[in-house]
Amino acid sequence: MDSAIANAFNITVQCTKVELPLCYEGICNAENDTATIAVSLKRIPALIADSTSGKVQAIWYLPDRPDVQTREEVDLEMALLYQELMNTVDIYTLDLRGTGNSTALSCNASDGSLLQANVFARNNGDINLRDVQACAQHLQDLGYTNLRAFSLASAARDIEKVVADTQTDLQVIIYALGYGTLVAQQLMQREASQIVGCVLDGALGMPAGDTGSASLSLSEVEAAAYELSKSAKDFGEVANGFIAWCQADTSCSTMFSGATPTTMINTTLFEVYDRLDGDATSMCAAILSDVDASGSINSATASVTPPSFVLRQLMAQMMESSTLRAFIPVLTYRFHRCGSEDLVVLSNFVNTTLKTLHGSDTPDLLYAIQAFSELWERPTANQTELTNRFTDSAISDGREYTQLLSYCLFTGDSSPACVNATTFEHASTATSRNGATLSYEHDAIDVTTNVIPSGASILLLSSGLDPISPPKYAAALFDSLQGVNKAHLVAPNGTHGVVQSAMLSNGTGCGRQVLASYVRHSGNLSAYDATCMDEVLPPSLAITNISTLLVLGVSDAYDGVLDIGSESDGSIGASGSSNSPAGSPSSGSSIDDLNKQISALESSRRRYKMALIIVGSALAALLVGGVVLLFWRHHRKKQLEYEEVLLRHMRGDADNELELMHSIYLLSSSPSSNGERGRDASRQ
Repeated sequence: MDSAIANAFNITVQCTKVELPLCYEGICNAENDTATIAVSLKRIPALIADSTSGKVQAIWYLPDRPDVQTREEVDLEMALLYQELMNTVDIYTLDLRGTGNSTALSCNASDGSLLQANVFARNNGDINLRDVQACAQHLQDLGYTNLRAFSLASAARDIEKVVADTQTDLQVIIYALGYGTLVAQQLMQREASQIVGCVLDGALGMPAGDTGSASLSLSEVEAAAYELSKSAKDFGEVANGFIAWCQADTSCSTMFSGATPTTMINTTLFEVYDRLDGDATSMCAAILSDVDASGSINSATASVTPPSFVLRQLMAQMMESSTLRAFIPVLTYRFHRCGSEDLVVLSNFVNTTLKTLHGSDTPDLLYAIQAFSELWERPTANQTELTNRFTDSAISDGREYTQLLSYCLFTGDSSPACVNATTFEHASTATSRNGATLSYEHDAIDVTTNVIPSGASILLLSSGLDPISPPKYAAALFDSLQGVNKAHLVAPNGTHGVVQSAMLSNGTGCGRQVLASYVRHSGNLSAYDATCMDEVLPPSLAITNISTLLVLGVSDAYDGVLDIGSESDGSIGASGSSNSPAGSPSSGSSIDDLNKQISALESSRRRYKMALIIVGSALAALLVGGVVLLFWRHHRKKQLEYEEVLLRHMRGDADNELELMHSIYLLSSSPSSNGERGRDASRQ
C-alpha cells in the first residue's frame, strides 16, 4: 500500500504470496499436474470485532483495470472503507494471476517496449506479427501451454480457494468495480458458502459466451452481454445522454441556445469535426495533430490520424471526470470559433490533458489476452464497422477501432475481417494459426446461469452517465438475475464508481456509507440502510472563475485570453495579433513554460485534493472519537445515578457507599496511574 496513505490513516497492511494451482479442474489441464502459480494478496486486518453483525467479517475488494483505477486510488478507497467500518472488518485485495506482484505475463516488442503498449495505444499503436509469435512461444517455454489458466474463471477460482482454505469461519462480502465485476460474477456462480453478499459497482455484463441460460431469452442474453469491441458505440450512447442533459441545463448551454438545430451542442460538435478534417492545416487542427505523436501513421487506417479523432478522445476523457465534463461545451465553442483568443488556451489545455491521458498506466498483457479471448464479438466486426462506431458518436473513447489487427494476431482468427486487416504491412495470420497464439477458447466452458446463490444477495450500483461501465449493462444484468435477493441503486448523472463518486452535500461519501451498511448487515437487503441515496448531491454543470482558472488558466471560460508574454515577436498574446501556429518555433518555448506551469498547478491540485480527503477523514475520525467519548461519559453518569438509587433503596443510610462510588468514578476518569488508583481505593 502507498506509504503516505497508510501513514495518514495509521493502518497496518499485510502482504503475502500464495501458491495456487496453475490449472483448476474444469478449466484447463497443465502438463504438470502439480504446477502452481504465485498470487499476491494484500490485507488490512481488523483491529476490533464488529458487534453489529455478530460474526467476523471480511471484504474482498476487486478493483478496476489499472488504466481506469490506479494502485494509489485502490489503496485510498480501501483505507476510506476501512475507516468507514471503524476498523472492524478485514479488507483483502489481490493482483490477478498474470499481473502486478503475482506471477506476471510479460513480453517485450522488438523495439524494447511492452508488447501490450501497442495494443492499448490510442491511434498510433503498431503491432508486429513476429512480436506476437515470439511472445506466444515465450509463454509456452515458461510452461503456460494453455492460456485458459489466465482466464476470468481462473481468477475467480483463486479467490474461492483462498476463502475456502483460510476464511471458513468468516462472513465474506465481495465488492467489485468495473472490470473487477467480471471476476466477481464468475465467483458468485461458484456458490461458496462463506460468501453472503456481492456488490457490483459499475457492473459489466458477463462475456457473451457466458450468459446462456434456459430461462433467458435471446434478447436478454444479448442485452446483458458485454463486448469490448462495441465500447465505442456504448460510450457514444452515454455521451448522448450527457449532451442532452447539458443542452437542457442553462449554465452548461449558455452559449448554445438550442433555438435551431445549428445552435445545439451536438450539431455544433459534428460541424467542428467536419471543419477540422476538412482543413488539416488550420490552426486548431494543428493543435490536435501536433499532440498526436506528431502525426504518426495509424496502422488501422493507413493514414495520419484525423484531428477529429483526437478531439473526440479528448472529450471522452473529459466526460469521465465530474470536474472536466462541465467544460465540454466550452471546448466545443472555442474550437468552433477558433479565433486568435482561443489558440493558446486550447493548445495548453489539449497538451496538458492528453499528456495525462497518454501517461496513464498501461494495462498488463493479461487484459489484452482476456479481452481478445472472452470480450470480443464473434465473428468480429470489420475495420469499417469498428471505425464507424467511433465516428458516428459525438464523443467516444475510440480505442477499439485500432485493435482489430491486435485481435486478429493474438487469436489467429481467419475470418474475412482479419484477412483484410492483415494485408496492410503485415503478413497473413497463417503462421500464427499453425503455432501458438496469445488467446484461449472459452465458449465451451464456464457457461453460467445467473442464479443468485442460496444464502447470498447481490447489490448493483450504477451511475447514470458512466461511460466506462454504461448503466445499461447493470440494468440488463439485474433483470437477468434469477432470484429475489437483489437490489439496484442508481446515482443519476454520476460518473464511474458509485462508492467513490456519490457524495452528500456535506462532502460525506454516500456510496461508501451504503456499502458499509451492507457489510455490517451481512448482505441483508431488508436491513441495510441506503436512504442517503435519495439525498445525494445532484451533479452540477456550473463552472466558476476558480475552476476555470484551474482548468484553462483563464478566469473567463468562453472569452478569456491566455497571454503568454510578448518576449517573442511571434507569440500569441492577448492581442491575438500573431497568425503563427501555437506550436511554431517563435512561441514554442513560451508555450512549453506555460505547459509546465499548468502541469504543476494540476499536480498541486491533485495533491491538495488528496490532502483534503486525508485531513477530512482524520477530522471525521476525531469527531467520531469525541462523540463516542461523550456517549461513554454520559453512560457512566447514568450508571452512577442508577446505582445511587439502588443503594439508597437497599440501605437507608448509604453515605459511605455513595462517597466510595463517587471516588471510584472520579478515579476512573483521572489520568493517574493504575497503581495510584489501586492505592487510593484501598485507603478508602
